Amino acid sequence: MAKYSVIVPVFNAERTLSRCLDSIMQQTYTNWELLLIDDGSTDNSFSICSDYSKRDIRIRVFRQENSGPSAARNIGLEQATGEWICFVDSDDFISKDYLKEMERVIRQRQELEIIFLGFRKLGLNGEITDTVIPADNGYRGVELAAYLSKQGVYGFTWIKIFRKDRIRDIRFHEDLNLFEDEVFTCEVMQQCRETFVLRKALYNYVCSEESLMRKIYEDYCRKCDEVYLAWKKLLTTQNEWKEYGDYLENRANFFVSRCRYYGLENNVNLKSYFSSLKKTTFFEEHTHITHMDKLIMSDRYVQVWLEKKKYNIKSGMASHIKRRTKK
Repeated sequence: MAKYSVIVPVFNAERTLSRCLDSIMQQTYTNWELLLIDDGSTDNSFSICSDYSKRDIRIRVFRQENSGPSAARNIGLEQATGEWICFVDSDDFISKDYLKEMERVIRQRQELEIIFLGFRKLGLNGEITDTVIPADNGYRGVELAAYLSKQGVYGFTWIKIFRKDRIRDIRFHEDLNLFEDEVFTCEVMQQCRETFVLRKALYNYVCSEESLMRKIYEDYCRKCDEVYLAWKKLLTTQNEWKEYGDYLENRANFFVSRCRYYGLENNVNLKSYFSSLKKTTFFEEHTHITHMDKLIMSDRYVQVWLEKKKYNIKSGMASHIKRRTKK
C-alpha cells in the first residue's frame, strides 16, 4: 500500500498537465500513488492521463461528467489508499523533494495530523513572482489555524497534507465553487490537534490565464457565510470559543467589508445581492457598523445605488491619477 496518495483534479489542462505529472513522477521518494480525476475535459487531458497510467502502475485514472473540482477531489478521497493525502492542481507542479521532505518530518514527529508548507508563485512566463513561507510562531491546533489565516495561507488545499484517518468521511462541499478549500480544511481541523508548518517552498503555484479572469458570483455572500460558519464550528468544537471570540468577531467584520466592496466593485443585482448579505450570519454578528451597513439594514437600496455610483467615480479618478503618475 502506498504511503502517500496524490490527488489531481483535471479539467481541460492539456497545456500544463505533463509538467504537473512529470513533477510527481520525478519525486525522490517513491512510495506514492497518483489519482487523476478527469472532470469531463473536452481537450486531450483524459488521453494524456491515460498515457501516463500506462507508463506507471502507481497511476490510476478516473473520469466523471463535468461536476467541478470538489466532486473530482471527492472521487480521489474515496479511491485513495495511502496513509497521507495531498492535492496538486493540474496547472501547478511540485518540487522533486516534496514527498521526501514530508516523509522526513513525519518520521521525526509521528503524532502529526496536518502539515502546512510554503509555496512559490510563478507568472505566466514561468518567472518566480513571490515565495511564501508561512510562520508558525510556535502555535499548534486552532491557534496555528487562526495565525495562518491571518497570513492568508490557511485555506488553500494544495499547501497542506492530511493524515487520511483524520479526514474520515469529510468531503468537499460540491455546491461550493469558491472557498471550498477553506471550509474543508476547517472541517478536518475539527478532528486534529497536532499540526506543523514545514517552512520550505515545495509547491509551485502558477498564475494561469483562467485565474486572472474574475468570475462574478451573485451568491458571493452565501459562499463567505459558509466559510464563517465553518470557522465558528471549528472554534466551538475544540472549545476555543472564549479564547478566540475576538478572532471570530474580526472575521465577521472582515467578511462584511469584503462582501460590501465586492458588491460595489462588480456588476451584481444590488437589491438581491445586498439582501443576501443582510441574511448572513456574519452580518448579523459583525460589530463595526458603517453608514452603508445601516442603509442595507433598512433596505434603502436607492441610497445603496448612489453609494455605488460615488464609489465608482472615486475609483475611476484614483485609477486615472495612478496612470498619469506612471507616465
